[in-house]
Amino acid sequence: MNLEDQCLPKRCGHMAGKQIIPLEEMVGKIKAAVDAKTDPDFVINARTDAVSVCGIDEAIRRGNAYLEAGADMVFVESPGSVEEIKRAIQEIRGPVSINMLEGGRTPRLTFGELRELGAARVSCPMFTSLIAAYALEQGLSYLKEHGTSVGFPNLMSFEDFKAFTDTPLVRAMEQKYIVDEMNPQGEAAMR
Repeated sequence: MNLEDQCLPKRCGHMAGKQIIPLEEMVGKIKAAVDAKTDPDFVINARTDAVSVCGIDEAIRRGNAYLEAGADMVFVESPGSVEEIKRAIQEIRGPVSINMLEGGRTPRLTFGELRELGAARVSCPMFTSLIAAYALEQGLSYLKEHGTSVGFPNLMSFEDFKAFTDTPLVRAMEQKYIVDEMNPQGEAAMR
C-alpha cells in the first residue's frame, strides 16, 4: 500500500504545483496503517514528494521518520538526478523504492543500475499506458486514413489475443459455473 504525503488535489510526482502535508500528519497516517495491519506480508510503502517541493534533504528526513513510524519501505518520488537517487538510497535507513517515468524528472536508469545503487523496488508506472496510447494513436490514425484495419502492420491476431488474455480459462470457468440453455447441467447445478 502506498501512503502519500502530498496534499489534495494530488498531482503526478513529475508535475509542478505539488504541496506536501506536515511531517507529523504523515507520521500519524503511517502509525494508523501499522496499527490496522493484520497480515505480516502487507507492505506499507511511504511515498514522499518532498524532493521536488523542498529538496533531497527533506525527502531523506521524511523517509527516515516514516520508517521510524513503522513504514516498511520509502518511495522517494521524482528525484531529479542520479546523485539524488544515490543519496536517498544511502541515507534513508531502510528499503527505498524509485519510479522510472518516461519523460519525467528522474533520469532513467536500467533495473541493473538501480539494483547496483541499492534500490529495493523499481516501478515504471506509465510505461504500459504510454505503449497503449501509442498503439491507439497509430491504429486509429491508420483506420481514419484507410477506412479499414486491413493492412495495419504489427496487429496482434485475434487468436494471439485470446491466448494473451487466457480465453480458454474463462471459457472453462463458464462451463463449470454458468448454467444456461447451452449448458443446462453445468457443474454448478450438480453441486
